[in-house]
Amino acid sequence: LLGGYRSAVDWPSAWFWRELVRDFADARVILTVREPEGWYDSISNTIFKALEQPLPENDLAARGQRLMAKDIIVERAFDNRPHDKAHVLARYAEHNAQVQRVVPAARLLTYDVADGWAPLCAFLGVPVPDTPFPTANRRTDFHHGPGRQRD
Repeated sequence: LLGGYRSAVDWPSAWFWRELVRDFADARVILTVREPEGWYDSISNTIFKALEQPLPENDLAARGQRLMAKDIIVERAFDNRPHDKAHVLARYAEHNAQVQRVVPAARLLTYDVADGWAPLCAFLGVPVPDTPFPTANRRTDFHHGPGRQRD
């Protein structure tokens, strides 16, 4: 299923978490959480905004990826209501609660990246690195990353 990879992160795998938990019964699950208002501000100004951009005309791979993301994220996960803040926040809370209810506690780490290396490394059974915790995935990185030129 994962083509030789040992992990999956972000979309679209986040949408298929139930199937992945079922099919990989020994896999550990990391549910990344954050303060809901900050999360909504972030997703509204990155993913939702990107999915509103015109589809690329001559790049079929990028076009397909964007259509898939819009289908899974906007239409399925958020019921085609990305600008309905109350609805999106409710779906975010429901998702987190479902994961916490379904995934056995021994397999689940509910993790805020603000907590740094220690809980993550303890959960994975690896030593804490001697390097600072990464701070990638900032909004400016999203908008100015490879292939992205947005205002």
